[in-house]
Amino acid sequence: MRNLLSVFAIFLPFLVLPGVAAACSCGIRPNVVQEFAESKTVGVFKLQSVEAKVEGSIGYRESFSVERVFKGNIKVGQHLTFLDGVVCDFNFQPEHIGTEYLFYMDDDGSDGIWHLSFCSRSQRAKFGADDIYYLERQAQLRGKTRISGVLYQENDSALRDVPSSRDLLDGRTVRILGKGKDIKLKTDKNGVYETYGLPPGKYTIWPERIAGFRPYQVDEKTHTETVELKAKSHAEADFTYQIDSVISGSVIDPDGIPMDDVELELVPLGGEKGDDIYSFNKETYDRGSFKFSEIPAGSYILAVNPRGKVSSAMPFGTFYYPGKTSREEAGVITITPGVRMEGLVIKPPGPIDTVTIAGVMLHEDGTPVVDQWVRYFEDKDMDARKERYFEPEAGIKTDGNGKFSLRVLKGQKGVIVGLFIDTWFDYRRNSDPTCKKLDALLYTKKSGENLETQEIFIDASTDQLGHELRFSFPSCKSRQYKARLLRP
Repeated sequence: MRNLLSVFAIFLPFLVLPGVAAACSCGIRPNVVQEFAESKTVGVFKLQSVEAKVEGSIGYRESFSVERVFKGNIKVGQHLTFLDGVVCDFNFQPEHIGTEYLFYMDDDGSDGIWHLSFCSRSQRAKFGADDIYYLERQAQLRGKTRISGVLYQENDSALRDVPSSRDLLDGRTVRILGKGKDIKLKTDKNGVYETYGLPPGKYTIWPERIAGFRPYQVDEKTHTETVELKAKSHAEADFTYQIDSVISGSVIDPDGIPMDDVELELVPLGGEKGDDIYSFNKETYDRGSFKFSEIPAGSYILAVNPRGKVSSAMPFGTFYYPGKTSREEAGVITITPGVRMEGLVIKPPGPIDTVTIAGVMLHEDGTPVVDQWVRYFEDKDMDARKERYFEPEAGIKTDGNGKFSLRVLKGQKGVIVGLFIDTWFDYRRNSDPTCKKLDALLYTKKSGENLETQEIFIDASTDQLGHELRFSFPSCKSRQYKARLLRP
């Protein structure tokens, strides 16, 4: 029952939206043999018409002609009426008329209306050639082992009025190694590679490298994927190549100090405001660093603090790389496949009006608290800060000596507080005697709650360098390696 409720929760958003056919995650996809065996009707269908929403229904009505039959009580040339609206990966529109689809259906059309299934291998026939090759020859191939897959290249666009595309990659080499075999295959015009009759076991699939692109399914170090081939079964490995592009660097203040929690937005040029679909915010982390990757080809500008809200983390208004306050003066960044702009250093233009709040965070026994967080909250946020996901005005991790130093907007008032974030604790008692007090305190906390030091009031009119935050428990040696660098 729990599993059924989980599945229902995943699909509920799709059930209440008319004509929705958003991609959704259904776990591990069955192979073509399994999908065929579990389906009542399998065939290739051509979309002939799309009607408006059916009154009293959540879906749209479509007409399909049967082009090929692999299973079921249907005939080539027959016209079928479909009712959709809750199907992953499909959103039939008039511009799709004439497109062929490979459908696996649990339905037999007994009520006169056909319905597509959740989480099946149904897809556009153009991208289903791998399945179709087997389905057309299954009588002679049934029972043989098979390794197969498809190579695609995604050509994403950053603008709504410039369509993205998905191309099948033909003539590309795929190498299969395992069980003493070393096989090199070439993809055909449909991007498909396949081989039959290999002995059961584990095989390493090594797709060809393509300059400026990389398949996201492969292991980052080996550039391969491993599959397990079972007796009389299939194993498949598809590879989708995405553009390999990177913009990375760090944001530092005028004194060269790294600035965490600074928002950046990569904004594509060439469209009206709001037309971009790629731009999104990143935040600096780990000593002011940031990274954008898999950026669609095109021209961009990089905005810092795009919303313009001045805070202790961002004590400046909006500006643009490489340090211009006017959007018209922003430097244009051109992205092509394989471009890697790394090591950018971004500084806000002009001085920033902040004061430094510094000190040390200690355990009860005076030992330093290492790699834990000190957070600063404005006085207006004092009540709200107890909420688990409430964002602080500023925050910093302690160093190897328990010391911290953060910047706060000059003239603000608020508090600083230290947090002990234990990512391992699961209510099991620890035999280490130095941990007894810590465990007792953690035992009283709800899941996700953190232990805190005392609060120290801050009047940020001048630099304050000697604060001491202290926890009410001694150092717990056996937990030192378990409370890792988790950002609150």
